[in-house]
Amino acid sequence: METETPTKVRFISKYPGLSLTLSPMRTVRDQLGQVLEHHERVALEFDGPILEITNSTRQEIVNGEMVEREVALANGRPVGRLTVEQVLHTIRHWGELNPNGAHFNVDFYEEGNAPDEPKPSKKERAQQVARAQAAGDVDELGRIKADEAAGHNRVEVIDQIDAALEALADTG
Repeated sequence: METETPTKVRFISKYPGLSLTLSPMRTVRDQLGQVLEHHERVALEFDGPILEITNSTRQEIVNGEMVEREVALANGRPVGRLTVEQVLHTIRHWGELNPNGAHFNVDFYEEGNAPDEPKPSKKERAQQVARAQAAGDVDELGRIKADEAAGHNRVEVIDQIDAALEALADTG
């Protein structure tokens, strides 16, 4: 069973300009100092606080035939020959792979899933309120309000719930 790769995944860094080096630049030389191979540095560079990973395709010649390959782009730049799945796996396991560097869900995180953001998020709570209001479900709005008051007790969320309850009272 194949899983579908998202077309765009964004990561947010607490440190603008963060760079995650996947492989350093290196040059392989023979005994006489002649260059045999040169490998460019491959890194994921945050543009300010943002790193956006997207899909792309690239045409390559393999065994004399032109083939299309899926490759990952980081903020529009190719990430070596890696696919999006490989890049996402590497990012999500960065602290395990590189214990002395930046850590996923500490120094940077996936957009919409900030490690220090209360769950459910304000956006998720707003969606719950909108669904309950659209359904005219006063009981559900009351349950959401009680849950919010017992948990995070965010004033702006409770105000939104109260506004939804008022709107339903005015139409009912």
